[in-house]
Amino acid sequence: MSETLSTDSERCSPEHTFYCGVVEGFYGKPWSFSQRKELFRRMKRWSMNTYVYAPKDDSKHRLHWRETYTQEELSHLRCLIQQAYENDILFVYAISPGLDMHYSKLEEIELLKRKIKQVTDVGCQALAFLFDDIEAELCSEDKEKFASPAHAHVFVTNELYECFGHPTCFFCPTEYCTTRAVPSLSQSATRTTPPSALRTRPEGNRHAPPVRLAAIQRLLSPNEERAAVERVAAEGRRLPLHGEHRVQPVPPSLQQCQSQPRLRSLRTRLRLEIDHRASPRLLPIMSAPGAPFARPIAVPVFTIRPYMQSDHDVLREFCEKHFLSHALVDGEALISFPSLAIDSSIGDYIALSSDLIFVLDTTGQLCGYACGALNAQQHRTGAQSTWKPQMAVKYPAGLLDSELHPSIKILIEAFHSDRGRGPLLPEDIYEQYPSIVTMAMTQESLNLAYLPFSLLSALINCLRGQGSHGVHTVLSAENRVLHECFTSQGFTELMRTADGAVILGRSIERFP
Repeated sequence: MSETLSTDSERCSPEHTFYCGVVEGFYGKPWSFSQRKELFRRMKRWSMNTYVYAPKDDSKHRLHWRETYTQEELSHLRCLIQQAYENDILFVYAISPGLDMHYSKLEEIELLKRKIKQVTDVGCQALAFLFDDIEAELCSEDKEKFASPAHAHVFVTNELYECFGHPTCFFCPTEYCTTRAVPSLSQSATRTTPPSALRTRPEGNRHAPPVRLAAIQRLLSPNEERAAVERVAAEGRRLPLHGEHRVQPVPPSLQQCQSQPRLRSLRTRLRLEIDHRASPRLLPIMSAPGAPFARPIAVPVFTIRPYMQSDHDVLREFCEKHFLSHALVDGEALISFPSLAIDSSIGDYIALSSDLIFVLDTTGQLCGYACGALNAQQHRTGAQSTWKPQMAVKYPAGLLDSELHPSIKILIEAFHSDRGRGPLLPEDIYEQYPSIVTMAMTQESLNLAYLPFSLLSALINCLRGQGSHGVHTVLSAENRVLHECFTSQGFTELMRTADGAVILGRSIERFP
């Protein structure tokens, strides 16, 4: 396995290697082992030499990046890497920790090193660190150490590049293409920071490859496309990866490529450029198919991701529909108060701990959320002292004297009462289960058991990463569906309150 790779690496210097291949980086069900094996066979026939393992819905690649692989999973990866090398293909393992990583915490870096070491121990010799499709914002602790998210991402990448002996390494920034650069390609901090700060190679070691900057452009005309990539290369001061970034509608499957002009033209272009590898102007190419290996069935693809400010309107609509579907409020009366549903349900979480909100969506339509607070007691105090007074101004007490529907009055009265947000629990519960979570989903999503499980896992994993050792939730005694969802995640009943609320809790094992 290592002999094949070393022979390939000697064909040209690491800095000018022509990387031509496939990125498995789409949302949805990842390809199977047999499909990847067939892919490697075809790639060899098409003179492609690089495969990047980065399926968004492989939880340990992205959502649960801290969790190590089991021995069975490592055995699978070892066989996959072996198959790649037997077909003269460089296997690149990619990881995306940006959803919830605290870049300033050394223990987070150590967890990432532990995960990468597992992969290198089974034969992987090339890595990719992907920070795409995440919120370009740092937590307060990270802001004290890093000037921007880009600086944090580069710091992590450089640490791992040095730790693992300067392997072939790729880096994808948050603003990875011209259409995502803010305010522009030349002025974007995320775009200009990595090229100047990423490691090139250790001094005196001309054989070590530099960290490559991945720049994936949407297809324009051939001249516009090349000009855009060359602009990235010029401003990045290193030759970037160039590729097709497939968007909806879902493109054809690889099994249909013989009859699809678009994919066939890509293969033709690749062959033409491969024949001219010696050209210094040649740009390495990666193709991100963004589709299942076989022709996809018309089923929805769900995505779990952190809440962003741009989600507020769709989240407001979801909360309104959720209230109406559970007959919690009168529909006609709610028209006059379009934000009352979201304010009453999770307004305090949006105001005080928006970094601990995850949403579930499918093709842009939100169908669930899970939110929490690291310290439930502090959250309750903060909601009472800062958030509720803001709501009292937004929904003044004078409204209670008007002719409002009783369901609306109950919600507005809660903003003016002295009662805290949620029940006050015994001290021993707060000590053993200090964090709090809550969740809501459409009935259709709840019927797919893996969705509530995955959504809740994302939030609990984030709380664990922030140091929590236990979590609790407050449910209505009548809500049997959510009760089953939480108990399936290891929650047990702790107590019941006088007004009929059920308190469930579970411990969280910290990462070793």
